[in-house]
Amino acid sequence: MKKSCRGVVSIVGLLTLITLSLFVGLPGCNYGDSDDDDDTLTKLVGNYLYVVEGPAAGSGPGSVSSFKNDKDGNLTELKNSPLPTGGQLSVTSSEIGIDVTPNHKFMYVSNNTSSSVAGFKIGYAGKLYPLSGATVSTSSNPRAIRVHPSGEFLFVGNANDEIEVFSINKNSGALTEVTGSPFTVGDSLRAIAIHPDGEFLYTGHMFGVNEGLEAYTIDQDTGAITFSGATSLSGSSRPGESIFITPDGSRLICTDLDSGIYIADINDATGALTLVPTAPQNVVGFISSAALNRAGDRLYLYESPNIYGYSISAAGELTALPNMPYTNAGNQFYTIRTDEFDQFLFAVSVADDQVHVFEILDDGSLQEHIESPIANANPAGVPVQLINVP
Repeated sequence: MKKSCRGVVSIVGLLTLITLSLFVGLPGCNYGDSDDDDDTLTKLVGNYLYVVEGPAAGSGPGSVSSFKNDKDGNLTELKNSPLPTGGQLSVTSSEIGIDVTPNHKFMYVSNNTSSSVAGFKIGYAGKLYPLSGATVSTSSNPRAIRVHPSGEFLFVGNANDEIEVFSINKNSGALTEVTGSPFTVGDSLRAIAIHPDGEFLYTGHMFGVNEGLEAYTIDQDTGAITFSGATSLSGSSRPGESIFITPDGSRLICTDLDSGIYIADINDATGALTLVPTAPQNVVGFISSAALNRAGDRLYLYESPNIYGYSISAAGELTALPNMPYTNAGNQFYTIRTDEFDQFLFAVSVADDQVHVFEILDDGSLQEHIESPIANANPAGVPVQLINVP
């Protein structure tokens, strides 16, 4: 039976969308504040969408809106939504970073033009609460944000080509910069990825002498990072825009902004990267966004006006999926992401300022849902980023 996906939400300004599932909790575990009807999460309560919003032009106050997404895709805005991020955002100067701790208790957002990170507690039924001392100052223009798989550290990449590392208080969510932070990395830092076992961190660099990928080991006690090696991708065209690591930790996938896909095997003992023989694989022209599915065996790429899809073989070879590309004339999708169950692909359009939802069919091809996108309540602003976090 075809699944319904009604209620796709239109977004104000800069949009980062997180699909968050809160799973079974234990009685007596506090996930909310005292003004909730029930602060104990005792059952599956649904999926939640957290939308980061910013101005259509220039720099201005950021905010986060919260929605519950039921099984049919209906969205209901939660009580006390939206909340301010406590800082300034720009949709043009650099990317916005956002991530959630593995226990789905805390969420962090980068205020890229006021150089700070905002923190929120995720309470009962997905309701957000600003953390005490909600924003923490960072170096210039924080971009990528990644939470360590242990939930103990937050890694923030900034425009100074540094990684700032903060410890996360497991009870309050408060951030404290660790000794030695910030850590200098290669120039033109664009992306961060952390290995699922938490031992290795990878950075993507688009230009300069460090063009390519860098690998770092992570001290599990302190969060400090130490350079362990580089994989040069010089001669490519602007690599490092997006970095993905497969769920089993065996492979890293890096997109070249223009046309190439680099796939590398990861040494599970050292974290060293070895490019597969077919790398790079030139696929499409200007790759403005990419999405790796949760299973790690399908890669979707966007080049206006098409969404391309590829299967990834055991040897790291890309093969075009059937009935692809999917053409969506009239829209320019800035960011695409698959959901946590590999049932849907979400795309934000800077043409109509809305989120489009595509069903992922059994063969990996896409079919836009009949009610996607919602045409009413289309606010002013430019959505530019979409992130799904399980």
